[in-house]
Amino acid sequence: MVNEITIAGYAAVLSTFLAVREWYKARLLFDVSLFQTGEPDSDDIIVLYNGSSRNLIISYYELYLRLNKNSDTLRSMEIGNTGDFMLIKIPPSGTFEISITDQYKFKLREGQELFINLNIMGVKKPYKQLIYPRNI
Repeated sequence: MVNEITIAGYAAVLSTFLAVREWYKARLLFDVSLFQTGEPDSDDIIVLYNGSSRNLIISYYELYLRLNKNSDTLRSMEIGNTGDFMLIKIPPSGTFEISITDQYKFKLREGQELFINLNIMGVKKPYKQLIYPRNI
């Protein structure tokens, strides 16, 4: 009798551990970086990195600028591809680059914050992440 209870307890703990591990591996791991060159002839780049263990498909993205940290209002940033329909597929541990051409470049000032809003297929809520300034 005691042996069966011990085995049942061990099985419950093991199955709970395995379920938590699978949930942890399947979570969304995503990073975004902004590279501004300051050169008029080269594009600025936003790099999207998929650190999760599954493919990510992004159906829409948009940049937002907060003019100061105390403000709740966000202003949409035009980067030249608004209205374009594209599905961005990023494999596990893969990257995707969004180029910002010369006419759409912008300069970020002290106190401003830049966000990206991503609609990821299979995720109910849009994914919003701070791009600038980076708090490391």
